[in-house]
Amino acid sequence: MWTLILFIVGFYILVKGAQILVEGASDIARFLRVPAWFIGVVIVGIGTSMPEFAINIAAVLEHDPVGVSTIIGSNIFNALFILGLVSIIAPPAIEKKLVSKNLLINLAVILLVGIMFLFGFKESFIGIDRLESFILFLLFLVWVLWEIFGSHGVTRVKDRDKNLAVGYTLLTIVLGMLGVIFGGRWVVSGALRGADLLGIGSSVIGLLIIGVGTSITELTVSVTAALKKRSDIAIGNIVGSNVFDFLGIFGIAGLFGNIPFAPDLYLDLLIAFAGVFIVFILIQKRGKFAITRGQGVALVMLYAVYFLFTIIRVPVIG
Repeated sequence: MWTLILFIVGFYILVKGAQILVEGASDIARFLRVPAWFIGVVIVGIGTSMPEFAINIAAVLEHDPVGVSTIIGSNIFNALFILGLVSIIAPPAIEKKLVSKNLLINLAVILLVGIMFLFGFKESFIGIDRLESFILFLLFLVWVLWEIFGSHGVTRVKDRDKNLAVGYTLLTIVLGMLGVIFGGRWVVSGALRGADLLGIGSSVIGLLIIGVGTSITELTVSVTAALKKRSDIAIGNIVGSNVFDFLGIFGIAGLFGNIPFAPDLYLDLLIAFAGVFIVFILIQKRGKFAITRGQGVALVMLYAVYFLFTIIRVPVIG
């Protein structure tokens, strides 16, 4: 009973926090006349990845690979289910060039992390060590700087809202982000307790339960932004979150200790790469970043297939 209450209350706080966060981010973008894309990728994208960040810090300290499976599961969910759902609700149409570059960055960082895991045999340890994490952290800083200076070529907000109460709006963004973070944690806690009752293994919990649970933040923010016709924030949030997951989270969490990796997750890492690659291919035939409703349905169905496939693999991945 308490598990269900925790889940419902957490989800309500999560939804309200996401609404406040999107509205505040849009207001700041108009006031500063900076591209809402940048706000979506860097500020909102990183903000909604805070639950994954907290889980990975805890996983590193506990020497548990559940943090890695959470990141992989979250990326697959973001690229296939969330992007597909956003395209069904309101097919996005924003500047393709910048999105394509960020998708290529997403593919590159998945490949880089995969190589680190593949050749990450350090004595009896398989994973990413502190040096490799430091490299990822430096790449994360480079990515943020690239987003800051690269945004100059993106269409800016034309009219500045001179009557905006900046301090109040920044406060609402912080409150909205806190709602998203804590609401997401409560949703995950409720889901985890339910998974324990069902006797599901830790790797599957990371891929499907925690990975999806922590991505409810991205899902809620992106769907809310899509309903408000803010495709730039909706898509920017997804792409920014995916890149931050691999560079920022692994880069920072790994500084606290080695990041352990379970070899059974290689296939899922490959699927994460394939999911982003499919999205990249879909947008190449159009002038703007645009995925049709039909393609959105196909992406959601692909995630459903992956979900069922992972459940079938439960005896293998434990």
